[in-house]
Amino acid sequence: MKRLKRGLPGIGLMILILSGTGFVWSEPGRDAVFGIWASSGTMIEVQPDGADGLSARIVALKNPLWREKDGVGVVGEPKTDLRNPDPSLRDRPFIGLEMLSGYEYRRGKWRGSLYLPSNGTRWKSTAWVKNGELRIRGHIGLSLIGRTEVFAPLSACNENILRMIRNAGMTGTPCDALLADAP
Repeated sequence: MKRLKRGLPGIGLMILILSGTGFVWSEPGRDAVFGIWASSGTMIEVQPDGADGLSARIVALKNPLWREKDGVGVVGEPKTDLRNPDPSLRDRPFIGLEMLSGYEYRRGKWRGSLYLPSNGTRWKSTAWVKNGELRIRGHIGLSLIGRTEVFAPLSACNENILRMIRNAGMTGTPCDALLADAP
């Protein structure tokens, strides 16, 4: 028993030394955002970007073509970044568009900048997973004044997800069996 008591301070000292040497403890929340996620109208793929960054690109849309009610674009043509403030970028298709920049993992959440091609604006933003859903909160100025978009994992296979998979012609998804059964 004396030997055990003497060893405990040594363990505490080792933890203190490791925490001061740049040793990084694995945080499950850091990697929880990686994967394919869908909101009510947009499917994104979130993956690491370099050693410490985060990438999110649009992989499918519920309505991938311009509609009359969109108010811009040629009806029936694939959506492009028409509202981008930089005219040289307005021909970029929505599908494949990178939405995040400058993202870093700090204090248990991913933080950086979010680009919204629907209105051509850039917002400060935060991303995290809660209750199995990806949440991305965009805000200008104070984070209290903003909006949070909730994304379900691809494996949820809800009707919005099935529609986007069909529109994008995606295969090899967890939803393939449901798509095969659909008329």
